[in-house]
Amino acid sequence: MVMTAANSCSGVPPETPEELFADSINFIGDTVVAGALYGIMTAIAGLCAHTFIRLRRRRTRRRLAFLLGYVAVLWVCGSLIIVGLAISIKTVYVDLRLTESKPFADFSLKSPSMVATVYSNYLAIILADGMMVWRFKVIWRDSFYYRWLIPMPVLLWLANNVVVGLLSSMYITDSTHYLIYAQTLIVPAFVLSMVLNLYTTLLMAGRLVMFRWRFKQNEIPGSSIPSSRQYTDVAAMLVESCALYTFFSVLFFGFYLSKSPLLSVMATILPQTQMISPLLIMLRISRGIAWTGTTSTETTTRQDVELQFQNPMDVEGQDGKMYDGPESPKADSEAQGPCMCKEPKLSG
Repeated sequence: MVMTAANSCSGVPPETPEELFADSINFIGDTVVAGALYGIMTAIAGLCAHTFIRLRRRRTRRRLAFLLGYVAVLWVCGSLIIVGLAISIKTVYVDLRLTESKPFADFSLKSPSMVATVYSNYLAIILADGMMVWRFKVIWRDSFYYRWLIPMPVLLWLANNVVVGLLSSMYITDSTHYLIYAQTLIVPAFVLSMVLNLYTTLLMAGRLVMFRWRFKQNEIPGSSIPSSRQYTDVAAMLVESCALYTFFSVLFFGFYLSKSPLLSVMATILPQTQMISPLLIMLRISRGIAWTGTTSTETTTRQDVELQFQNPMDVEGQDGKMYDGPESPKADSEAQGPCMCKEPKLSG
């Protein structure tokens, strides 16, 4: 009531309660929620960079530069998105607050802040989805079904990049026709991204769960193999399978189909989570605890070796009892070796 009265006194046509609620949600999402998520993303990026630099001797200079560059580009994309949101909020709710149109109605889509936001979001999508494809490749690389499973996420990633690229270009270059073509292209873009996320996350999580069960079955008490803690912990599996990004992608698509007012909040959350999710993986990589292409083979081999040599001197005697080491009759006979003596000849 107070907000409606204020609008009426200033000469601006009063808004309906639904419009006021939508404007409030937009404002909260673009300020409080975006700022909190950006702080989390910045902290994780800083931890990644610090750990990579501290443990730089574990990697070659080229690989270290590539990993640090990936983290830096993701952080820059997130920063540009936040800056674009801040400028747009300031323009809409401060500079254009007394206009008769609704918020964002007079906001220019070709402003520098929007251009930076759109292209930063496009680059972040490429990097985040590319991380999912790469982690899928790493986790499934030593599987017999790898060559049949890998083409699907690669094709989905390429197709999604093309569709999102077309949307970004039309948004900047031809804003008058953007709203017309967006209705045709935006749904396929969401579907491609969601299918890619679900496909890779479910298969990666399924394979990690399978190895979790296998490691638990063969786990040796006191073993030096950190498989159950390092690779198959629930939190580790959620991070390795990019479940965070997939969850918010599906949630965003559901809000879009239902035309919920909370869609604007999800539109703020999704770009940050699609950078937080790969940065969490990079944090595990920097610490040397991420799943690698040889993890399953090496861990299984080490478990087999430890199982084989856990009690190497325990043998079973002919009486059915277990003997340990030299007490075993079998060990005694093997220690003595075969009898090489000959029978004495009897003189006639």
